[in-house]
Amino acid sequence: MPIPATQPTLIERLRDPADQEAWQRFESGYRELLVRFAMRRGLQRPDAEDVAQAVFVAMVTAMQGFTLDASRGRFRDYLFRAVRNEIARSRARAASAPASLEADPGTAEERDFEDEWMAHHGERSRRTRWRCSSGCLPATRWRPSPRPSTCPRRPSTR
Repeated sequence: MPIPATQPTLIERLRDPADQEAWQRFESGYRELLVRFAMRRGLQRPDAEDVAQAVFVAMVTAMQGFTLDASRGRFRDYLFRAVRNEIARSRARAASAPASLEADPGTAEERDFEDEWMAHHGERSRRTRWRCSSGCLPATRWRPSPRPSTCPRRPSTR
């Protein structure tokens, strides 16, 4: 099953900085992806959290003029460049020296982001596909349990 792209309707809603629901959905859906990618690039968790926050802050302004155009690339490519550039700025601040914001296409860095993207969305997909077989619990709330049955509608198999 292919990993879904970011929903175009969500991207469109992000153009409105006052749309709190859209921004909360975006933040909750992508924060961990950005943090894990920054950590994979060598940052400590607190620095990676700062990078993710800086990306979200910058995107509030950038998204106001953003137009989704498939001929210019995918949204994930845009997000990749945003986080890559913020990691470079973070390293530059830490080193107190200018840093290059450019990366060669197809670099290990780009592949790392793609790997994190796939892992992140794969996990989100697995969480939403799992459901109680009797349908009594929403997919996002049910978790596998070591107990034989966690469903109140299904008798225990013990």
